[in-house]
Amino acid sequence: MRRFGTIWFATCWIGMTCPSGCSGSSGAGCKTDSDCPSGRYCAIASSECVFDCVYATDCPSGYRCTGRGRCEPGCAITHGGIEDCDGVDNDCDGSTDEDVQARDCEKQNSYGTCRGREACLDHAWVCDAPVPAAERCDGADNDCDGQTDEGFNLGEPCPGQGVCPEGVFECAPDGNARCSTMPGGSHDRSSAEVCDGLDDDCDGATDEEVAPTYLPESGAERDDGRDNNCDGLTDERGGVLVRFNTTFFPTTYMTAYEIGVFENPDCTGRQYGVDADDYPAGWPAGPENPSVTLYACALPGIFPSGYLSWYRAKRACEAQGLRLCRQPEWNSACQGYDARLLPYGLEYRAGMCNEGWGSPGTLSHTGEFSECTAGNHMFDMVGNMAEWVQEYYTDAPAYHLAGGAAYACYACDLGTCHACDFLRPNDEDRFKDWGTCLLRGKDNMAFLPEQAEAWLGGRCCYDNP
Repeated sequence: MRRFGTIWFATCWIGMTCPSGCSGSSGAGCKTDSDCPSGRYCAIASSECVFDCVYATDCPSGYRCTGRGRCEPGCAITHGGIEDCDGVDNDCDGSTDEDVQARDCEKQNSYGTCRGREACLDHAWVCDAPVPAAERCDGADNDCDGQTDEGFNLGEPCPGQGVCPEGVFECAPDGNARCSTMPGGSHDRSSAEVCDGLDDDCDGATDEEVAPTYLPESGAERDDGRDNNCDGLTDERGGVLVRFNTTFFPTTYMTAYEIGVFENPDCTGRQYGVDADDYPAGWPAGPENPSVTLYACALPGIFPSGYLSWYRAKRACEAQGLRLCRQPEWNSACQGYDARLLPYGLEYRAGMCNEGWGSPGTLSHTGEFSECTAGNHMFDMVGNMAEWVQEYYTDAPAYHLAGGAAYACYACDLGTCHACDFLRPNDEDRFKDWGTCLLRGKDNMAFLPEQAEAWLGGRCCYDNP
């Protein structure tokens, strides 16, 4: 008879003969468990030696089978009493998953199989073998196939590129193979790419992603079919051209300097308009058909040409395959990317540009005022020469716009100008307004298109197809 609390159950141990209606027993007369043989305990009510269980599985959940054959609340021996990595106290010693020994393990995918050791962490088996991956050129067996850096032809000869001679294949920092740049390999002699017409970094490309030199393509370079100054143009004419705002005008170039007008398209021969209005009679200031062709050249370190009427500036640009710039283009190049009032910032500073209010009033060489720029390699957009643009003044269409003021201080009203009077505040306001980057329809920025003054000059633009 098996008892739980006050309830008795009839049971028999396998192989044992039990009397009808009683549990397994070994006779009567016991008073304590010590009076009973091993595997029995003393039932006080009957003074008989009885048992409830032989195995832990004979007991309900949450009970264990004692050595006296009694089901009592507590730990049940599992896994043969040997600890396993399962979150269970298998040996009922009060600790869980203790002293579980690491064992061999492996991981695999389509690239191969990696072997390692497996340990019990947080009641779960964890294999330290890396999951195999595609082989890299890095000195490791990444795909766990017992080979290292296979498939990269290491040590085999490869042809040199650019300035680099023949070498051998070797591992590169990115995990791929590269051709070494010295005979025998293991030494990289390449250098950073610069604008020189050579493959300096030995990658098969020449002058890629390098800064322009801001030098004109002149002489033989004008017709050699190459981008010698790395500005994105091939054999451009008209001197130094610059992309000034790739966000709003991604394909438009502008001359970095105010133009000089030359006799020849390669910027050689006589230059006109520096000291006097000495242009040939066949190159008139007005709209008459010219019989002479002269050429715009934006070169560093020259005096720009003055006495340019709107017609003359337009003709000189077009002779080089260029055009007069439009008002929004001129504004953008003068202001830079951060919408400045002046090329150098938001506040007026005397002497930063060659404008007549803050400077001596003499013409300077192009680029001489090196701080008169918005950081985009566009120089002298304020001062030196006032510069024509394509547009006319909408309130008086007979007049065309010219921005940037000039090296000499003049207060103007629809092309009628007088030397600034420093005692007249209106003159200072009008001249400084004219000398900002905000070229717009105003009478002090408007001149007759045939008007030729010593301080009227130009700048050209180009649309790269």
